[in-house]
Amino acid sequence: RWYTAEDEQVCEFCGQEHGKIIGVSENFYKKGETITGRDGGTLKLNYRTIGEPPIHTNCRCFIRPEEIALN
Repeated sequence: RWYTAEDEQVCEFCGQEHGKIIGVSENFYKKGETITGRDGGTLKLNYRTIGEPPIHTNCRCFIRPEEIALN
């Protein structure tokens, strides 16, 4: 599960990731994808695949493994 710092400094790209869950062998984004932020800005991920934070310089996000019940 993706977590942000949950404050007023969270950027438009990270804010929309808060709470997002992926599988252990999955990635949040593939290298080359473009993220559209909640305010309409875009961020081209041409530097690496995003399996965990950071998305950008000075990113304060983190992930934490969680057991998810599958019912």
